[in-house]
Amino acid sequence: MLKIKKLVAMLVVALSMAISSQVMAACELDSGYQLPDKVEFTSYCNFTDGLARVEKEGKVGFVNKQGEVVIPLEYDLAFPLVAGLTRVQKAGKWGVVDKRAKVVVSIEYDNVDAFSEGMAIVEKDGQLGFVNEQGEVVVAIQYHDVSAFSEGLANVAKAGRWGFVNKKGEVVVPIEYNWVSPFVEGCAQVMKDLKWGLIDKQGKVVVPIEYDKVSDFSEGLVAVKKNGKYGFVNKQGEEVVPLEYDWVYDFSENFANVQKDQKNGFVNQQGEVVIPLEYDFASSFTDGLIRVRRHRKYGFVNEQGEKVVPLEYDAAYNFSAGLAVVSKAGKAGFINKQGKIVIPLEYDKARSFSEDMAAVRKNRKYGFIDRHNNIVIPFEYDDAGDFSEGLVAVKKDNKYGFINKQGQVVIPFEYDKARSFAKGLAIVRKNDKYGYIDEQGKIVIPLEYDEAWGLSQSGYYKDLAIVEKEGEKIYMLP
Repeated sequence: MLKIKKLVAMLVVALSMAISSQVMAACELDSGYQLPDKVEFTSYCNFTDGLARVEKEGKVGFVNKQGEVVIPLEYDLAFPLVAGLTRVQKAGKWGVVDKRAKVVVSIEYDNVDAFSEGMAIVEKDGQLGFVNEQGEVVVAIQYHDVSAFSEGLANVAKAGRWGFVNKKGEVVVPIEYNWVSPFVEGCAQVMKDLKWGLIDKQGKVVVPIEYDKVSDFSEGLVAVKKNGKYGFVNKQGEEVVPLEYDWVYDFSENFANVQKDQKNGFVNQQGEVVIPLEYDFASSFTDGLIRVRRHRKYGFVNEQGEKVVPLEYDAAYNFSAGLAVVSKAGKAGFINKQGKIVIPLEYDKARSFSEDMAAVRKNRKYGFIDRHNNIVIPFEYDDAGDFSEGLVAVKKDNKYGFINKQGQVVIPFEYDKARSFAKGLAIVRKNDKYGYIDEQGKIVIPLEYDEAWGLSQSGYYKDLAIVEKEGEKIYMLP
C-alpha cells in the first residue's frame, strides 16, 4: 500500500496528452461549432462523458461538443472525467469537480485519490482519510497510510499497526496487525509476529495466523505454506488440499496446478489428484485445455487428463481464438482444439492470432496470414508483432514503424523499437530513449526516458503512463 503523500513528488504532468479508461475519440466539435478565442484542445485529446479538456494561457477546463465552456478554464491541472467527476488542482491544492462544474470535494487537500466504492482518499498535512461523493469527511484524516475501500471496508494504519474501518469511519477490525491486505471474497490477509492468516469482516480469524505465507481466496480456497510445504484451506480454516506440495498455483476453472519433486499435475477442490504429477511443465487451464511438456515434447490434455493433442511437438503455445501455434523439426503451424493441423507446419516462425491475423516468417521475412492460411500482407519485414487496435509494429531496413490490416504504412519506419498499441498509445524508442506516440504517429510523451512500461492498470495510477528517468519511476499525468 502506498501513501498518497508519496505521489506528488513522483507525478510529472504532461499537459500535451490525455489518457482515458474509456473509448478514445478525436476532439471534433459538432458541425458548425468552434472553440472560443485562444482556447485549444490538448494535443492528445478525447471526449469523455461528453466533455473534452481544453487549455488557455496555462489554465485547464472542459468544453462540450458545441465548443461551450462547461467547466471554467481556471485550474492548473485536471484529470480526464471518470463517472462524471474530475480531480482538479488550483494554487497547489486538490479537489473534485463534477461535469456541471460544481465543486463536490472542496479544493483544499494536498492530494485526492479517485473515487472507489463512493469514497476517495484525501491527504492534508501528511495525514490521510476519506471523503464521500458529497465531499463530507467520513473517515477522519488521522491515518499515516490507507488503501482504497474494498468490499465496504478500508485498511488503515496508525503507529505502525493496521486495521479496518467502515464507511462511517468506525474501526471494525482493531488496528493491531503488522500488515493487512484488502478484502477479497469476504476475507483479508493479516500478519502478526511474522505469521499469516485470514480474517472475516467482523475481525474473526477464519484461517489461523500460523502460516508462513497465504494468498487471497480464489474459488473459495486459499493457498497456504507451512514448514516449506503448500496446500489449500477453505473458509472454515480446514485443510482440504494437504500441505505436501513444493509449489501451488491458485485455483482456476475448479483446478489448481501443483508441483512435487519437480513434476506438475492438477488437483480438484476436494484435494484429489485429477491429472497425475508426471509433467515437467504445465500451464493453467485455457478454454478447458492445459499445455504440458514431458521429455521435451509438448501437447495438450483436458480436464480428465486425457491427451487431446499428443506430446509430439518441440514447442507449443496456448490457444488463442481456437488455434494454437506448434512447431516440429524447425517448422511452425497451427492446430485446433481437436489436435488437427489446420495451417501446415511450413513456416520458420509463427505468432498467435490477434484480431484474426497472425505474423509468420518464411525465408527470413515476416508477413501475415488469415485463419485460412491466405497471405494478406506479403513477406517483406524483418520482424513483426501482433495486431492491436488495427495496427501492428513491423521492422524494415533496421527501423520500426506501423502498418494497418491492408499493409499500408500508417506510421513511418523511424524507430529503433516499437511496442503494440494499448488505449490509443504505443511505446517507441529512438536513440536509446523511450516515449509514446498516438495512432497518427504524433509524439504525445517526448522520447527522453530511459524505459517505459505502458499504462498502469489499476489503483491511483490507473491509465497513467509509466516511464523511468535516471533511476526514478514517473507516472505521467494527463
